[in-house]
Amino acid sequence: MLERCYSKKLHLRCPTYTNCSVCAVWVIFSNFKWWMGGQDWEGKDLDKDIIVPNNKEYSPDNCAFVDKALNRFFLDSASTRGAYPKGVHWSKINKKFNAKISAYGKIMCMGYYDSVGEAEIAYLGEKCAIALVHKDNQTDTRVKNGIQTRIQQMSDRILELELVILQEHI
Repeated sequence: MLERCYSKKLHLRCPTYTNCSVCAVWVIFSNFKWWMGGQDWEGKDLDKDIIVPNNKEYSPDNCAFVDKALNRFFLDSASTRGAYPKGVHWSKINKKFNAKISAYGKIMCMGYYDSVGEAEIAYLGEKCAIALVHKDNQTDTRVKNGIQTRIQQMSDRILELELVILQEHI
């Protein structure tokens, strides 16, 4: 946690941690350990932005221990993704946009589409469905609510894209 927030060397490899911080209470390890003792932490990852999307501070209000599959599911990977939205790839072979998602330890293809928007809609629809399963498996209400916030954001994006596509066909 401290390395993620304050290591300039790590920030070069993982720029998403730039501008992250640790609350003053947790800078003292014994305080963090006391908080951790009250959590279901064994075999789980400490996450700072499932409860509050895009959060940059590690603190008791913002953090939870979540299983590795859930933690990976919401990774953005913007620095390695390229020009297209998450889940959208250009297929040189098919000359179309491909929608893919990684979940349950495998990569699933939702199909090929003529536009980036159509592929993004397919990706986000599947992402919402999988997020609902993750949400149902949570015991921490804060994590459930954080996942619901993400689902709502993705649903709003789907509606926005559908409106753009509809307007293009008028």
